[in-house]
Amino acid sequence: MKLSETCVLRNPLSKKGFSLIEIIVVVAIVGIITGTMVPMGFMLMGQKRDQVTRQETRAIFKAVFGNPDRGTFGYAGDVGALPGSLDDLITKPAGVSVFAFYTNNVGYGWRGPYLDKQFSDLEDGWGSAYDFGVVKTGQVRSAGPDRSFHTTSDNIIYPFVSADSGAVELNGTLQITIYVNNVPNPAGTTVEVFFATNGTENATPLSDSTNSDGFKFNTHHGIHPVSVTNTTDATTVTKLVNVQVVAGRQVAEDIFLTSSATVLP
Repeated sequence: MKLSETCVLRNPLSKKGFSLIEIIVVVAIVGIITGTMVPMGFMLMGQKRDQVTRQETRAIFKAVFGNPDRGTFGYAGDVGALPGSLDDLITKPAGVSVFAFYTNNVGYGWRGPYLDKQFSDLEDGWGSAYDFGVVKTGQVRSAGPDRSFHTTSDNIIYPFVSADSGAVELNGTLQITIYVNNVPNPAGTTVEVFFATNGTENATPLSDSTNSDGFKFNTHHGIHPVSVTNTTDATTVTKLVNVQVVAGRQVAEDIFLTSSATVLP
C-alpha cells in the first residue's frame, strides 16, 4: 500500500479560526471579570491605605508620648513639651537643647529622630500630610480619603478624644506621701520636683512644704527627680528618688525616710 493512500497530512495552520460569536463571548467574559476585579482592586487598595494610616497615626503618637509601661516617654518626656509640629520628631527644633543628664542622672533634651525613615514625608496613605493638634492638642490626624480636614467624617484620628473630654493631656498629677520614721507627712518636710523646660532642667523645681494630706504636683509626662527633706530638732535628712508621671493620670508615690530625731506628725 502506498503512503499517499494510508496517511492524510493536515496543515495545522489550516484550522478554522474563532467565529465572531466566540470572540464576542470572550470579550464579554473579560469585561465581566474586569468590571468585577477593578472595583475590588480599588477597594483593597483603599483598605490597605486605611490600615497603614491607622498604624502610622499610632506610631506617631507613640513617638510623642513613648510607652510608659515600658519606661519610655517619647519627645514629650524628653523635652517637657509637645512638639510644635511633627517635623520636630525628625529634626531637632530651634531652642530645644540636645539630650543631657541632670539631677539624679535623669536625662532631658532632644534625642531623636523619634520616627523611622519611613516617616520622612509624614504623609498618610492618600498623600496628605499628617497633622498634630489641628482640632485638639495632642491628636494625630489624617485627612482621610477625601483629603480634607474640614469634613471630619472620614478623618482618621488617634487617640480619639470625645467632644467633652478636651485635648490630650501633656501633664499628669503626682501625689506624694512622705513617711519619716513611719510618721506620714510630718512637720518640717519639703518636697521638690525637678522638671524640664525646652529640654533643659528648669533651674527652679516645683516645691511644696509640709502638708498633712500629702504633696500634690501637676507636671509634665516623663521621669522626674524628687528631693525630700525633713528637718526635726536641727536634724536634717534628705532623700532623692526618681518617679514617673504619665500624661492624664494620677500617680501615687510613697517615699520613706529614716531620722535619728523624734518625729511628730
